[in-house]
Amino acid sequence: MLDQLCRKYGETEAARQYLPAAAAHLDSARGEIADRFAEDPAPEKLVDLAFSAGMDRLCGKLALDLGEERIARERNARYAGKKAAFLKEFYTGDGRFREPSQTAAVLALRFGLTPENWDLWALVVESLLKDIEKKRAMHFSTGLAGTAYLLPVLTEAEALDTAWQLFLQSSRPSWLYPVIRQTDVPFATWSAAGQWLFGTVCGIRPDFGARRFEIAPRFGRFLQYARARYDSVFGPVTSEWRREGEDFVLDFSVPGGTEALVRGKIYGPGRYTLKINHY
Repeated sequence: MLDQLCRKYGETEAARQYLPAAAAHLDSARGEIADRFAEDPAPEKLVDLAFSAGMDRLCGKLALDLGEERIARERNARYAGKKAAFLKEFYTGDGRFREPSQTAAVLALRFGLTPENWDLWALVVESLLKDIEKKRAMHFSTGLAGTAYLLPVLTEAEALDTAWQLFLQSSRPSWLYPVIRQTDVPFATWSAAGQWLFGTVCGIRPDFGARRFEIAPRFGRFLQYARARYDSVFGPVTSEWRREGEDFVLDFSVPGGTEALVRGKIYGPGRYTLKINHY
């Protein structure tokens, strides 16, 4: 919440004011998140420890961004201790992940709760992809604890095509199934999917302080075009791309009082069009 306060609204002073209380709350928060509605739920102990560690890591990063070094050191130390406990509890002696569920793998990858060895990290990714693509025929089995992070984790693992196929799946369980059947959709799952569409597909990412944005769309293989508009406190930020043969055309706009980082270059307020060679 405080991170969004800084990135979406630029309210760094308000975030700094509430940071000590938020950090203290982390020490008493337990069992607030469960993997409800999962076809293959992760153990409650794993979910609790993973979220506790993840929130400490996020709080430590936010504190560092705000210049609150003491809180950053405290949170990072707590995160390191919880990561060590997670590795001891849920990995074998040779560093292999014990838990088979998708949620378990997603949380471990999202919160950095994997061994430092790249090959062992890759094994967690491989087990997740195998479960999605082969065991479950391109469906997720996560619940509320894991679904919100599933698409970002796949993107970070350079499995964007798998993320797209999963997102576009229309049979149950999937994001589109309740939409097509016009049934209730858990808000948390679609809220996270919407953030992924903005931040990955159209690539609009507000930076700390809200005055700078990165626009870095990930094109993938399954779309011909995409567009999004983000209404920042300084005005609308737009990102729209389309295929033209083997190339992509990217149109974007930057509101007054802000700047955007696009493919390594800073752009001030205005409207722009870039032609991007296929890559």
